[in-house]
Amino acid sequence: MLNQKIKFRNGKISDLDNINTVIKDAIMTWDLPERVKRLSIGSYLYNSLDFEHINFIVAVDVDCNIIGVATWNDADNKDTPSACNAILLHGIYVSPHFHHKNIGTQLIEKINTVAMSGNYKGVLVKAQKDAIGFFISQGMKKLDVENPSRHYENRFWKDAITW
Repeated sequence: MLNQKIKFRNGKISDLDNINTVIKDAIMTWDLPERVKRLSIGSYLYNSLDFEHINFIVAVDVDCNIIGVATWNDADNKDTPSACNAILLHGIYVSPHFHHKNIGTQLIEKINTVAMSGNYKGVLVKAQKDAIGFFISQGMKKLDVENPSRHYENRFWKDAITW
């Protein structure tokens, strides 16, 4: 059905405005005061320079509209279990009209494929509070805060080989 019409590809600089629109729309659904969302939204948006060190995967609908985005780069091994090489998932954002349609799960699966093909040991995410349930549903495990000055409270991990 719907999922058969969704395609995934690498994001391009020419997609930037559409990527940021999906991110803005997704953030506006978070359970935060409206003022907090408006004030913080800019820190989540990307610019053309970000394409030099961040990778983008986009989900597109049958009309080639971007409806989902996943962004990632290499994790700092000081943040990963056993100091291994891993992907740091910056975020998964899905257009509100496509929430609960399996797009986020498919984006996670694409990130896992990248991790496995790149010989990464796993995927690390520093989850926003509203997204904790989603990452748990994907089989990710919460990591202990070993170093409070360095480790984000809501860090989640999944081995690439057990996805």
